[in-house]
Amino acid sequence: MSLASNLDGQFSRPVYWSATRIIAWQIFALIYFQKLALTFSPRFQVSLSLICLTALLIPGIISGVFSPRKLRLVLLATFSLAAICSQALVPSFSVASLALLLVLCGILTLVWSVREDEYLAVCRKFSAMMVLPTLAVFLQLVFELLHGRGHSLSLEPIIPSTLLLKGFTYEASTVNWVVWNRPNGLIFLEPSFCSAFIACAFINEFHVLKRLGRCIFFLAGLLCTSGATGIIMVGVALVVAGFRRQPLLTMLFIAASCIVLWNFQALSLNLPLLSRVSELGNAGTSGYERLVLPIKTTIDYGARADFLFRGYGAGQITGAFGNPWPISKLTFEYGLLPAVLYFVFVTVSTLGSLNAPLRVALFIAFQFTGAYLLSPFMVGLIFLTCSGQIIRPGAKSMAAAPWKHHLPPLRWIPTHVFERPNSLPN
Repeated sequence: MSLASNLDGQFSRPVYWSATRIIAWQIFALIYFQKLALTFSPRFQVSLSLICLTALLIPGIISGVFSPRKLRLVLLATFSLAAICSQALVPSFSVASLALLLVLCGILTLVWSVREDEYLAVCRKFSAMMVLPTLAVFLQLVFELLHGRGHSLSLEPIIPSTLLLKGFTYEASTVNWVVWNRPNGLIFLEPSFCSAFIACAFINEFHVLKRLGRCIFFLAGLLCTSGATGIIMVGVALVVAGFRRQPLLTMLFIAASCIVLWNFQALSLNLPLLSRVSELGNAGTSGYERLVLPIKTTIDYGARADFLFRGYGAGQITGAFGNPWPISKLTFEYGLLPAVLYFVFVTVSTLGSLNAPLRVALFIAFQFTGAYLLSPFMVGLIFLTCSGQIIRPGAKSMAAAPWKHHLPPLRWIPTHVFERPNSLPN
């Protein structure tokens, strides 16, 4: 692997480590510190993962790894103005909710610039860090099959409650051939988060790194989670990759798959994974609250003239609206115009040509599969996987900085098992 050296000759150490090491530590914190929090009071917690992710933004910005983009700043300013004005028209709103929304949006104005070999290294590190959680998924599944349904393996009994982030369903049950707790990889907040992260690892392996063994490994782990979020992401990514390579064959495959699924559903076969489709018609289920109810909320309130410029106020949506999508939550709390401006901002900040299958898959998952508007973990995942850009050959990915010698590399994580590609796919 070729490493670019510092052009001004001030430091003999290659600048490669500065960019990839900062991003690698952010990925590590986002994955392994996800459940942990600093508790200051029963009502006030701060995610340890978010603290680390934000703290590492500072040296990244100073060194030039992270930089804002003008178009994103303009779109964010427009959305922020509309959001703040909408809250001035309501009697009460949550200042904390509004502030968190703008901070998370601010992160998405940044991009990280690396060379092609550095981008491949980032993808390998993400994949390597997802090996242990995926093994934990297999372990949880085997443990529950051996000890009986509902008896799952988890870290919650051994971690003090003050260190656990509240407000998440660590053990989500489902019904297929038995009632069982879906694996969450031990370290993830919910099975949906676990499936999304595993799906990202699979897409990187399939589209960028092209390592068949890892593809099979991550796909098997994803199926074991029964996480619809990750499964949808993989399906979207395969469709995008297929259309970029063989459009006609992809269309035929999609048509054939729809026919097969419709026949299985018509036969009322209670099969694993397929049985989750039936949730769409049952109120109170995960599928209904994540997919059906948000559509109804968006249509009902978006069609009202009094919800064009304002809503009920930030933080006012309740559990009666299920797991609202970002656009449905914004329509309800801020109004239709701020919701549309936010949608445009996230579209510009997420989509792009570099690793397009992953970008489109994460965009769909973030916007249309759950209540991820104020989720630092999903926003962080988008930032660390969809905000990269490749700089021209021979250019520095960042300015050299003396503090980089004090940030240790993650050498204990295996980063190569199969053959490494020398360039990114078209």
